Amino acid sequence: MNQDKVETGRPDYKKLNLDGIQDVVIGLLVAGLTSGMLYFSVRPIFFDEYLKKQRIPLKPELLGYGVGFFMCFFFIMLLLSLIRRRTLSIAFFSVLILLLSVVNYYEFLLRGTVFTYDDLHNAGTAVRMLKQVDLKLTKEISAILILFLFLVLLTVLCGIYEKRNGLKARNIRMFFEWAVLAGSLFVLCFLTGKVIPRADPWSWQELYARRGYVTGSISYILTNLHSPIRKPEGYDEAVLPMEGGEKTGQMTGDKPDIVLILNETWYDLQHLSDITTDRDCMENYKKLDAIKGYAVVPIAGGGTNNSEYELLTANSMTLINTYSPFIYLDIDPEGAVTGYLKDCGYYLAAVHSEKGTNYNRNQIWPDLGFDAIHFGEDFTGLEYYGKRERATDSSVFRSVRSFYEEMPEEKPRFLFWLTIQNHGGWSINPPELDTVHVTGDFEKGSVDLTGSLDMENEEELKGVMNEYLSSVSLTDGFIDELTAYFKDIYENTGRKVIVCMAGDHSPEFVHYLKSPSDPEEEHDLRKREVPFFIWKNYRDENKDPSGESAGIFDLCCLAPYVFQEAGLPMTAYYQRLSGLGKTARCFTNVYSKAGEMAYVDQNGSIQSAFDGTEQSDKVKEYFYMEYDRISQDPDDPIGSR
Repeated sequence: MNQDKVETGRPDYKKLNLDGIQDVVIGLLVAGLTSGMLYFSVRPIFFDEYLKKQRIPLKPELLGYGVGFFMCFFFIMLLLSLIRRRTLSIAFFSVLILLLSVVNYYEFLLRGTVFTYDDLHNAGTAVRMLKQVDLKLTKEISAILILFLFLVLLTVLCGIYEKRNGLKARNIRMFFEWAVLAGSLFVLCFLTGKVIPRADPWSWQELYARRGYVTGSISYILTNLHSPIRKPEGYDEAVLPMEGGEKTGQMTGDKPDIVLILNETWYDLQHLSDITTDRDCMENYKKLDAIKGYAVVPIAGGGTNNSEYELLTANSMTLINTYSPFIYLDIDPEGAVTGYLKDCGYYLAAVHSEKGTNYNRNQIWPDLGFDAIHFGEDFTGLEYYGKRERATDSSVFRSVRSFYEEMPEEKPRFLFWLTIQNHGGWSINPPELDTVHVTGDFEKGSVDLTGSLDMENEEELKGVMNEYLSSVSLTDGFIDELTAYFKDIYENTGRKVIVCMAGDHSPEFVHYLKSPSDPEEEHDLRKREVPFFIWKNYRDENKDPSGESAGIFDLCCLAPYVFQEAGLPMTAYYQRLSGLGKTARCFTNVYSKAGEMAYVDQNGSIQSAFDGTEQSDKVKEYFYMEYDRISQDPDDPIGSR
């Protein structure tokens, strides 16, 4: 006879209560173990050097982690109530959290980002990247697997118990479980109400580190669902320093063609570290007769879409509340450089030798107003460096030349090219294929491999750097091909062309390079400073670019700088950016000790945008102007100009 029934057929309430209590205890155990797995999946964030050096101390918020625990408890109790089998409920939930934890952990180490629903739009990119990396077992992954084994053991024990005793009297047991569910939901709402209304940290990394993965994800989702755009403090009271977007100034000659290249992971390592190599991998760049400088990108070690957004819109990522602006922003071409160039009479083309679905480029680029768009399927004769899976700049350029020549002759041309050659990882080729090698030893204290997934010692770091620098040398050789082609264009047709090329971000291993001598703030900023040049295939009668240095300024200022060099009439917005580029080294993702928007002046000091000085007022007004351009508030009469 079944043990949970008496002879009269009535339920054994004592047995029922025991089963209900067991469900709660099991739910608490599963919630604790799965919360632990998720904690270890984000644990590397606490060792991230960027966060260590933030002025706002990085401290875990127990309330945030508590929400994560109760969220796990709520879902496992929900599964126990619906599936009615402990073994199936625990197994399903455990495997789901295991997969999420492992993916989340490796994604942060390889890309510097945690797993969010943004990645569902870019799963193909993530999978291709993971193929190139040698995944190793680490302490965190070991801890995740050990916790998972405890869940497996709990599942087995529950299976044995169910087989021996059964779980009957479902109605009363379900009532008990749903009462607990209602209680946990009440606690969740109470705790969440204490956490979510707080102002979100400007850095998404702080969000996940301080509140835990579950609560951080909730905050991230709710914030993005509400608005992907942040309103700067004081905007409602602001008197905007511009009215409309009319252009000022006169053309100084024929409109030249403009070729704008965002080059994947093109970075000058010697700008950051005192490394020595057996050959100069940036020789052609250094001797190029052009305007040169460094542009400060939004993120060090990754974030192509962030840099692409800033370059094509001249808007700072400071006000953007998402890691993937092309996915979550409705970008108005009138508020982008494409709309400006259209008004100037340009024919626009954009090219990228990878899939158009990456970061929704197949949707965003047409929305931006490009007249011709070319993705991977349009390229032929692509070549590769050894076993690396990314087409070389030189081979892609052969197709790009054809696309350029197909553009109408009667209009000035604007060509935007997003390259891919130098994409990580950099431990794919055998060492004998490296053409550039790091020589000598690293300076004492200049390398810290704590938290590294791919490298255990400095020799392995050198191997990664050798392949990276060898790739950069290919880009350097390509610069000669690029300039030679457009020189011929001018000599044969008289067609004027301005070429601007900039890197999109530094390689991810820059986070392991330290500076024993420079201040930490200076070193961190250098990680974000990528080289650029502005070269003309004709001699400018009004200016000799030979040896000219543009200095260091925010990436948002680069396109207006190019337009100014092209002699195009400037909007008030671009004029403001041009002025900021001369006085502010960086104003994207810079924050004061109070967490306010700030900027880095040309002396390298961080200044608040709200300290009342003339320069800070200009920075603050720029953010107001930017918000005026990108705001999607239907009650705003100016809207998304």
